Amino acid sequence: MSTYLLTWNPIRWQWDDIEQDIAQIAQIGVSIGRWSSGVTKKIKSQDRVFLMKLGDEKPRGIVASGWAASEVFRDIHWGDEGKLALYINVHFDTIIDPKQNAIFPIEFLQDGIYGNVNWTPQASGMSIPGDVAEQLERDWAKFLNRSAPVRQIGYADEIDEPRTFFEGASKQVKVNLYERNAEARAICIRTISVNLSNFIDLLTDLSS
Repeated sequence: MSTYLLTWNPIRWQWDDIEQDIAQIAQIGVSIGRWSSGVTKKIKSQDRVFLMKLGDEKPRGIVASGWAASEVFRDIHWGDEGKLALYINVHFDTIIDPKQNAIFPIEFLQDGIYGNVNWTPQASGMSIPGDVAEQLERDWAKFLNRSAPVRQIGYADEIDEPRTFFEGASKQVKVNLYERNAEARAICIRTISVNLSNFIDLLTDLSS
C-alpha cells in the first residue's frame, strides 16, 4: 500500500456539501466520492490518501484522510467540460470542516522527517515516502486523539461498502477488588480437608 497527497484549494473549488460528507462518515463510516489525482496514474485501490487544504485562505493543512476506492480513471474535467481529467474514487474516513474545527496545520510539516517533502504541490497525486507516511499516520492519529485506522475489507456478498474502524483506543475502567482474610481462608481449607477425609473413611467402613 502506498500513500498519496491530494490537494484542495477552496478558491478554485468550494466544498459546499462538506457537512453532508461529514455526516455520511458518522452514518456509514466513510464519505463516498471522487477526487482529482492530478497527473498521477499510479494510485491503486486501497492506497492511503491525505487531503491538504492549500491556497491563500488560511488555515492551511490536512483536512481529511481516507483510501482510494478505485484505480485512476478519466472523466470530464470538474472546471472545464471541454477537457478530461484524472480521478480516483475515494472513501474518506475523516473530514474536518476548516470553518468549524482546527485542522492539522501545515506548520507541523516543516521540520524533521517532514522537511524534505513538498507539502504545497501544484496538484494532487504526490507520493509520500513510506517513512514519512508512517510518521504522518501517527501524528495525524495523535492530532485526532485516536489510534491509527484499521482498514476493513469485506467480501462482496457481506458488505455493500468497505468501512474504516479505529482500534486500540484506551479507556479507563474502574473495578472493585475485595480482599480476603488469609487466616480465615486457611481455616476453611483445613476444615474442608478434615471433613472430606472423615467422609471417605465413612464410605470405606460402609463398603466393608
